[in-house]
Amino acid sequence: MGPAAGECPAWVIQGAAGLIALEVASIVITGLMGPVLGIGIVVLPLYALLCWISLPAAWLLTLASVPFSFELLFPIASSALWLPTEPMIIVFLAVWIVRALLHGTHSIPRSPVLAILAVLAILAILSGIGSRNPVLSVKAIMSTAWLAAFGFLFPLLHGGEKGFLRRALLVLALAGIGAAIYGLNFLAHHGVSRWLGNEMGHPFFPEHGTYSVFESFALAAVLALSLSARRAHWRWIGFGAAVLVTLAIVLSFARAAYLGLVASLAIVFWHLARAGKVRTVLALVVLTATVGLGIARFQASVYLSTTVATISEPGDPSNMERISRWLAAWNMVRDHPLLGVGYANYEDAYYSYRVLTLKTQERFRRMGVHSEYFRILSEMGWLGFGACLTFLVLVFRQGSIAIGRARSPTDRAMAMGALAGFVTYLVHGAFNNFGENAKIMVPFWFFVALITILWSRTRDPGPATSRGT
Repeated sequence: MGPAAGECPAWVIQGAAGLIALEVASIVITGLMGPVLGIGIVVLPLYALLCWISLPAAWLLTLASVPFSFELLFPIASSALWLPTEPMIIVFLAVWIVRALLHGTHSIPRSPVLAILAVLAILAILSGIGSRNPVLSVKAIMSTAWLAAFGFLFPLLHGGEKGFLRRALLVLALAGIGAAIYGLNFLAHHGVSRWLGNEMGHPFFPEHGTYSVFESFALAAVLALSLSARRAHWRWIGFGAAVLVTLAIVLSFARAAYLGLVASLAIVFWHLARAGKVRTVLALVVLTATVGLGIARFQASVYLSTTVATISEPGDPSNMERISRWLAAWNMVRDHPLLGVGYANYEDAYYSYRVLTLKTQERFRRMGVHSEYFRILSEMGWLGFGACLTFLVLVFRQGSIAIGRARSPTDRAMAMGALAGFVTYLVHGAFNNFGENAKIMVPFWFFVALITILWSRTRDPGPATSRGT
């Protein structure tokens, strides 16, 4: 028999008691341990429950948190943690492993991308073993591994589930639009200058390089969704959002972002033109030109021209610092040609290899090499560098094939967006290094997974993919 009239069901009473207990626990823990740790101890179990109920939903929630996470430094351990993104990733992977052990999981597909990633992992471990500080290598390899497992391996295994890939693109696009509005609102209140562009993502982004890369990824996702939209009004709304995100990228005054923007848009324009989508190309050109109206609105044209002019100026202090760091990396690989100085060991080795004749302003500062390519070369030697180039060329080639041989308009649009996002990272990576930064590497690995999935579909003899992908 059910409960008598006026009585509450047992589950309602138990749920209310649980909520009260959770509230009391959060207050007590926050008072004893501070807000960050206290909230984390209370919230993470709830997130773990969500992971247990639905791993795809938990994955999308974590992706949405990426741009709005903040960095918590641990000086004693010489490390940092992006909150709440990285704790969520760790919990997600732990629950995923437990579910796989209990219920089984998808078999890992054979993939040339997975094979070259395995080679890169082995070379990173070997370089770390011979480094002067293996602990740094272990920490960096673990961080890279869990970001790759979350951003690449999970979508690779679950991307075939109906709607997952498009939902992931939508979440990334919306997160980027939110970050763009946040940054533009900052400039609207504080004015525009070359140096304020470096601050527009604070406190969520440490500097404009990271902000502009994430926005570039978001722009690729926005374009992918817009080009695959069924209805014209959704396409125009998407193009309008692309203008907004592009304006945020331009006003960040990150010089690498300008080169990356040109490269990613060139990929989209080229493949649209090859497919005969001339009207779409013209529409995108017109919409891109409207970014100039936003630049005029923020009175940023003078600062923009000055910033662009410094890209090729050898005497610019930022350029000089990059050259100095690159020369140090070259000196490292000359001494350690096969496996470099050790994965994640560039910063410690820098002082032994810097070029003293280049008296740059930051020559005494402990910082990265300002290039992903020189980082790999110096830390993993020519073997690691060769494997890395093989990986990049392979993914680029698969992306081009996925566009040219796509079996549906949706797949083609997603492949164009994924390749545009991948290419913008290739350009950014020439002038900056992002290491194990979750803000950048989660969407990067997702685009690699998306390209791999869409490429594999061109080889699948099954029925054409529907729009629900």
